[in-house]
Amino acid sequence: MGGMIERQKIQILEIVGSRISDFRLSLRSNEDVLEWSEAQTALTAGLYHIRHLSQAWRTILSEDVYGRAMGNLVDTLFCLYLDQVMKAPEISLTACHFVSATFRDATRGSAELFDPVSLEGGMNIGRERC
Repeated sequence: MGGMIERQKIQILEIVGSRISDFRLSLRSNEDVLEWSEAQTALTAGLYHIRHLSQAWRTILSEDVYGRAMGNLVDTLFCLYLDQVMKAPEISLTACHFVSATFRDATRGSAELFDPVSLEGGMNIGRERC
């Protein structure tokens, strides 16, 4: 199982990493820039990939193994973004709001992986809830 998780971590890096490679430099901007759209698209793609794996693995793995596997993959996704934010030389107020919204979406999307009701209800990634 460890080898499979490592392969999936590499796939997440391929799906997300190239799209956010310049994200940290764009955080000094006071207005939306292409890199922000790319970061949002990469997040959606990364969460979609993890959710797809979740649907396949939930039925065959024990709850404990499933939780650790999904947690490991979600951690990989978050670390890619955190690395970019922490290395940003400067973050504008507008970018701060964008980063906050991005992490809120990531948290909601990844929390659904551990909620059986959400998984049965279909694709809810990135959908706002009140």
